[in-house]
Amino acid sequence: MSEHINFRVDGHVAELTLNRPDKLHALNVDMLHAMTEHVQEVDRNHEVRVLVITSTGDRSFCCGADIIEWAAMSPVEMWRVWIKTGSSLMNSIRALAIPVIASMNGLALGGGLELALAADIRIATTTTRVGMPEAKLGIIPGWGGTQVLKQVIGPSRTKQLIFTGEIIPAAKAGSWGLINEVVEPEEIEQRIASMAEAIAANAPIAVQATKALVDAESSRHDGPHLEGIAGALTQFTEDASAGVEAFKNKQRTNPAFHGR
Repeated sequence: MSEHINFRVDGHVAELTLNRPDKLHALNVDMLHAMTEHVQEVDRNHEVRVLVITSTGDRSFCCGADIIEWAAMSPVEMWRVWIKTGSSLMNSIRALAIPVIASMNGLALGGGLELALAADIRIATTTTRVGMPEAKLGIIPGWGGTQVLKQVIGPSRTKQLIFTGEIIPAAKAGSWGLINEVVEPEEIEQRIASMAEAIAANAPIAVQATKALVDAESSRHDGPHLEGIAGALTQFTEDASAGVEAFKNKQRTNPAFHGR
């Protein structure tokens, strides 16, 4: 494990925290390995319904790769160690059945933005700035950034962001659809907590089935078909029965869902 990664589980919500503020949470190989282990832990823990990825302080969510570390690598080491490890982490986050929320307070650049893009929902503050400045260093995004970013904001804006290396403010990123919400710095912790709690309070099988459907790279014909299967599956769960019963009884709060 890495001293720069904190992890905790509180009820149905897990929190993965980058803790290297003196380096603006620049990612090194030890951090990548530690995060991968924690993501695998989350995947095995069926009591966890939401994962929050955040960082300490307010200067940076994650400024990307630790350039000093990977600059000394040979091309083969770069591929085997850095690219494959980082890509595997991003893929494992995206592959989680549960929703993932990125809490972006401060800079989110390069690999840091790719980390945020691995999440399902991105909440930022008014001081957040995002960008893919790799072209300024003579490289390209190496952890899926070119592919995932275009799915979120479209190919034209993806090209603009990567071609120019421009770092844009949260408001602009929000207007592009890159960020879901922008809040004041002092409000983000509470907003993340309330959103995570709201998601965790809902029926986990229904939430996870919805995530799988939305993320499915399917044709317009396959989508409704998959949705029908998922609808049938969720209809006969214990959670669905509890939800229907609560509706019949006009309960004002969600019933206790158990993921069955």
